[in-house]
Order: sequence, then structure tokens, then C-alpha cells
Amino acid sequence: VDHFFLHAGQGKSVRLQLACGTGKTFVYGLIIKRDLAAHPGGHHVIFVPYRDLARQTAKELQQAPFKLKVGVVGDGEELPDSDTGARVLVCVYASARKLRGLSFRTKILDEAHHLEAPGCSRAQEVREGSQAALTGEFSATFRDQSSLDFNYSLDRAIADGSVSDFVVTVALLTEGDAVEAVAQLLRERRYEWAPMMVVFNRAKRAENCARHLRSLGVRAGFVGGTETRSGRERAKEKLRSGAWEVLCVCRVFNEGTSIN
Repeated sequence: VDHFFLHAGQGKSVRLQLACGTGKTFVYGLIIKRDLAAHPGGHHVIFVPYRDLARQTAKELQQAPFKLKVGVVGDGEELPDSDTGARVLVCVYASARKLRGLSFRTKILDEAHHLEAPGCSRAQEVREGSQAALTGEFSATFRDQSSLDFNYSLDRAIADGSVSDFVVTVALLTEGDAVEAVAQLLRERRYEWAPMMVVFNRAKRAENCARHLRSLGVRAGFVGGTETRSGRERAKEKLRSGAWEVLCVCRVFNEGTSIN
């Protein structure tokens, strides 16, 4: 937070890399609360790549200890009316055009590594469409490591105890059907790992894995990127409640999503 305020006001966007699980949303809340203390009338914006992450970020900032008034732009939701009192907007990348020409005190780009992808059509709109006195780009996985202004790496986070209580399992699949092999591994370890989310890069593979798990007696479901908001919420609740032991997903519940 100190680094952001020290360097972001020098006419350029600062790039801050924070390891997964170290609390980027909490850092955003601290930044906004500090700036509001100095500039009570200021407005702030956080850009995020996904609808679920936008709603989650807004909810976390609305709760203690921040208790901020937050509006969401995107996922069918328009720019909040000024009389709502929202000091913070959380905007999905795809809806950045709705904020074109507006000015903010702070502008935060979450999961900004997406904007580095070759040919990213939304990068210019997100970065240049709206203005801010202080701008920061945050990610755990920037492609260009040479341009970082601040780096809180995973090894440092582990050493500090910021990230702990995790186990890495590497499965080497050398023959046979990969989906069936993964399903068998999940079945064998379900009492240790469940409830669990399994992320695939292809919807068909995710759906096939869920189907195969059910054939093995494992309570499993599938959710893809075209699922409705109510469908996503039902899926998360089934995972929380234990109705499903495994949730296979593709293009939904991406980086930063917290099920609990």
C-alpha cells in the first residue's frame, strides 16, 4: 500500500505483483480507504476480467472492515445512478467502454496479466478510456517480469506465513485417457480433498470428467462459461453444502474466485 502511494502519483501506472492468496482485494480496500480519508469526495474504480470476480470483489469491499458503498458495472448492470452514493465501481473489462471519459481518484486493474495477451482488444479501453490520479496494475502472474515495480513473490509469502497450509500434488499421466485417469485420482483422494473444484481448458473435457466421476460413485457436477448467474450460485452452494464432492468447471470461477 505504501509503495502504491509513493510511486503511483508520478504520472504512470505502477505494476505490482502479489502472489496468489496474499489478499489483493484487501490491499485494494486499504488503498481506497486511505485515499478517501484524504479526499472524501473522491471516486474509485477497480477493473476485473470476470463477472463472478466483480460481484465477489464488490461484496468483500462492502463488508467489514471497509464497509464501502460499491456499484458493479457489467453482467447486465448499468452504471449506478449518482444518488446511490457509490464511491467505488467494480467494472468488468468488457464493460470498460461504459466508463469512457470519467475520472477517478484511484484506478486499479486486477488480474492485469490478461491485458498483456497479444491482440487483447480490451487493453487500450481499460487502460486509457478512463483517467485517474493514481493507477495500479495488479497480478500474481505478469508475463513481463522485467517491468515490475513491486514483487511479493510466492516464496517470500510462504516464508512470511502469508500463504500456508497447502500441498502440491503432481500427477504424471503417461498413457491411457487423461480424463479417466484424473477422475480415478479424484475418486481415490476424494475423502482427503473434497469439496474440490477441478478447472479444465475445454468444456467438453470438464463435462466428461464430471460424468465419469458420477459413474464411479462420486457426487460431481459441471458448470461452463455459458451458465446463468443463478446456475453458478446453485453450483457453489452444492459444493459448499457437500451435495457435490467435485465441481468440474471451464471458463467460470476463474482467478481470484473464493467459494467459501
